[in-house]
Formats: sequence, structure tokens, C-alpha cells
Amino acid sequence: MGWKTFYKVDQSYFNTLYTNAQLWGDLISYKLTWQGIDYYGAGYFSNTSVLYKFSPKINITWGSVFFQAPKIRITTKVAYMADAQSSGSVDYGIVFYKDGDTAKDTAGNDLHGITNNLSNTGSTLAADFKVVVYEVEGNTLKVYVDGTQYGSYQLETPLTSFRLAISLQPTAGWVGMIIYEVEAQYYDYMEDLMVNMMNMMNTMMWAFIALMVINMIISLFKRGGEKK
Repeated sequence: MGWKTFYKVDQSYFNTLYTNAQLWGDLISYKLTWQGIDYYGAGYFSNTSVLYKFSPKINITWGSVFFQAPKIRITTKVAYMADAQSSGSVDYGIVFYKDGDTAKDTAGNDLHGITNNLSNTGSTLAADFKVVVYEVEGNTLKVYVDGTQYGSYQLETPLTSFRLAISLQPTAGWVGMIIYEVEAQYYDYMEDLMVNMMNMMNTMMWAFIALMVINMIISLFKRGGEKK
């Protein structure tokens, strides 16, 4: 209720990119086969360090606020990968923009996210699936991984767009990650207001009907008493 999607890409979209050997921003399209299931996404997989690579810039749509702090959330589904006998770390984050420049926090940083350390001592590729959510309310960015909050930052505003970012630091063998679904939503307070008004009207209507029924019953009892 209230959340509206303004941008979404899923495995069907990334499947098309993979089939056509196309990039998603700077990110390479991949097919990950894990436990018999194919996952199509975009990211990086390498045995050498990769400085930050970015998704396309995605414009933000804000909903009606009615004196409330505007809210957006960006839900991403990702898969981390480590080849057999491989280790390293993967940084995954988001950069917001305002008026063409990056939006910085109070410490002057403009990239926020998480670092995931990978180690696979097995003889086959290992994969780890996560849901990473970036949520902004007013100027506060919060980062969640599988429902657990990992960071909170105060950003410069107004935010107009964002890009997702991946960086790799292998220490042995191949490590990486793909993003295989992204859904960006804004919170529309207008819908909440209308729903609350409709709920209130329905409650009042049923209360009015109940009152009329009670009055009719009381009236009938009174008439019955007069006949006696």
C-alpha cells in the first residue's frame, strides 16, 4: 500500500542482454547456473582487481509527500560467486546524484554499501544469494542485507538519480557477483491518504447503518409496549 514502482529489471531483461552480449552500464551480462537453475544478471567475475564498475544511471521518481519526508527504496537481488579454491572480497554499493554531481554524506563519501568476504575451499564454484535494499527517507540512507540494517548515512539533497556499483579484490582465483533483479519504488502518501479516507468512510457508513438498525429495533419495542 503506497509503494509504486518506477524502475524494474529482472532476469528476463538480463537474459536478453546476455543473449545479445550487451553491457548494463559498465557491467557485463552473465548466466550463472546454480543447482540446476539459470540466473541471468549483470556484474563482474575476475581473478584480478576491478575498480568500481557501474550500472546505468537511473532517474528517481518521488511521490506525493503531504508534509512527510519523501521515501524511496531500491531492492536488489544479487549472487556472490567464488570459483573453486578462490578467495577475495566484493564491494557492492550505490551512488546517488544531485544536479549532476554525486550526493555526499557528512563525511564526504558518495558511495555506500557493503563488503562481502568470499572463501571457497571446495572443488566447484560456490554461490551465495542476498537481497540488498537501499532505502531513503528524507535525506537518510539506510542499507539492509536480508532484512538486517548495515548502515545509516545523511546525504545531500535533492536526490535525482542513482547508480549501483561493484568492485572486486581477489586474493586467489576468481571471485565476483551479479545483480539479477532491481526494483526501485517511491512511497505515495496520496494513496495512503485516499485509502485511509475510504476506510474511514466505510467505517462511518457501517456505524451509521448499525445505528439506524438499533433505532428501528428500539422503535419497534416502544410500539409493542404501547399496544399492551
